[in-house]
Amino acid sequence: MVRVAGTGDPFPAADLDTSRGGRLTDAQRTTHRDPARAGRKDEFNTAVFCGPMAVLLLAPVGRSPNVWLRPLAGAGLIVVAFLLFRTATTPAN
Repeated sequence: MVRVAGTGDPFPAADLDTSRGGRLTDAQRTTHRDPARAGRKDEFNTAVFCGPMAVLLLAPVGRSPNVWLRPLAGAGLIVVAFLLFRTATTPAN
């Protein structure tokens, strides 16, 4: 539960006209920030981690018992990194 510091009036009369118009006032916008934005930093960090890991998996290192698995995992990590980066950098609606 989020508590908002204020004068005790949950619906200030000055903000009602703006709210009726379908917009938020500056005070409402800062009070009710999108909690989903907090997760975007984690998505960005995960994408930054997946990118170099994919490059390491795609780099040839000689003979390997799982020759077919490394490029497949590297390609999968590239896709995951791209999708996470796109999700983290796309503005919220």
